[in-house]
Amino acid sequence: MYGSLSDVSHHFQYEAALEQISFDISHVLRRPVTTMLSIVNLLESEDSLTHEKILEYSGFFKTITNELENFTRDLNQIYAIKKITTN
Repeated sequence: MYGSLSDVSHHFQYEAALEQISFDISHVLRRPVTTMLSIVNLLESEDSLTHEKILEYSGFFKTITNELENFTRDLNQIYAIKKITTN
């Protein structure tokens, strides 16, 4: 009888880490996306949009895009550091 043994625990750890990363990213993105959908619903329900209302809504979108930009920048930094430390 012939065979070989191989430790595959690192594959399971890798899969668990990927699942956690996916969960974390989707959790962080869920809030701004939900906020944007709410703003769109508000826009659709407005009978008349004044210039002030448009500025107010655009401010909300700017806040959301800034949050997403910061998240993306932070995520890129984390992965860049991880890539350097694993090479």
